[in-house]
This record gives sequence, C-alpha cells and structure tokens, in this order.
Amino acid sequence: MTIELCPTHYKVMKKIFIFFIFCTLYFILNTATSAMAAASLSLSPTSQSAAVGGTFDVNVVLNTGGAACNSTDVILTYNPQIIKVQSVSFGASPLFVSSNVSTPDNTNGKLILNSSVMSSAFAYNGTGTLATITFKGEATGSSAVTFTCTAATTNGDTNVWNTQAQDIVSCSANIGGNYTITAAGNNPTATPAPGSGETPTGTPTPPVAGNSSLTVVSFVFGTFFLLGGVLFRYLFLKS
Repeated sequence: MTIELCPTHYKVMKKIFIFFIFCTLYFILNTATSAMAAASLSLSPTSQSAAVGGTFDVNVVLNTGGAACNSTDVILTYNPQIIKVQSVSFGASPLFVSSNVSTPDNTNGKLILNSSVMSSAFAYNGTGTLATITFKGEATGSSAVTFTCTAATTNGDTNVWNTQAQDIVSCSANIGGNYTITAAGNNPTATPAPGSGETPTGTPTPPVAGNSSLTVVSFVFGTFFLLGGVLFRYLFLKS
C-alpha cells in the first residue's frame, strides 16, 4: 500500500513527528529520573550497650537518593520490655522545616515520626539526621529497632515522598539497629551506621533485591520506540 502526501502535508506531518519525538524524550527523561531515585533510612549507631536505667541516643538518618523530598512518614518498632522512648528531637535546624511530630507508644513499642514542608520550595535533598531518639534501658536484654516498611505500600508504614508526591523509599535499603541493656555499672559501647561518616563495625548494608525502577524505564523506552516506529512507517515510507 502506498500513501501519497503532497509537499505541504508532508512538511506538517514531519513537524508533528519531530514534536512527538521531543515530547516523548522529555517524558522519558523525567520518568527515568523519578524512577531511579530511591531514598533510604538508617539508624546510627546500629548497636549500643547501656545500663538499666541509663539512656542512649540513636539518630534517624535520611538519604533522599538525590531527589528533592517534601515529607517523610517513619514507623519504628522496638521491644518496650527492654527499651522505651524517653524523648525525640528534630534538632535546631530540622530537615523539614514546617512540621515535625513524634508519637511514641511505649506500651506496644512503636514510634511514629512525621515530617513535612509547607511547599516544594523548601524540599530537602541530601543526607542528614531526621531525628534523634533518646532511649532508656528498662531491663537487661537486647531489642531490635526496625523500620516498618513494605514496598508499594503507602499507608501504615515508612514512606519518603518526593516533590511529585511519589513514595521513593527503598525498604530493602533501610538499616535498623540492635541495642543491648546490661546490668547497672557496665560501660556503653556503640557501633555507627554504615555511611554515617564513622568507621562502621556493625552489619553491612543489605543488598537491594530487585529493581522495579529499571522495569519502569525499560517499559517506557520500549513503548516509545514501538510508537515511534509505527508512526515513522506510515508517515515516511512510500511503499
């Protein structure tokens, strides 16, 4: 089958095709950038020893993965028979300047941290201390402190929201901690979190299993080339 186009129509169609190419490339670049960005959270130090009745501080460190972020919802769980949250501080210059709220539940061993900014103009991009938690030793033993985080879930778990209202946290990259309470009189020791700027001696960062971002980008590129090829065939091929 042959499609005949007059010169004027041919030029118009060519402009439409070029416009389509530029728009699609712009979409791909934005999609790829958003898809590749992955935020993570970690505790520093990753381990600590303290005596019964004593206190110790643990920093919640946010790494936005190169993306500008508007807010976070962090949920931590711990054993309230061993440790309890005494206080939470977001620092003199918090990462998110509009709202920072902590909700400790020492009965069930759950801490919720909510932070946000008023607008994207104040979005945070980088790695820094989101909050500092002061725990108190209640009884001898060990307690893990872990992030409640499920991939592709935005309710009731840990989230990091970018300026496009996308949850970009990588749950498998989050690093929790383990804290030991000893009998009174023992000296405390601490192990910094990997990437905290100190020499790590604790558990290394676990590998990220799978990458849905690559799947998204591959799908976008595949769709672009398929549609572009079909349009090119019908606009430019004469036979």
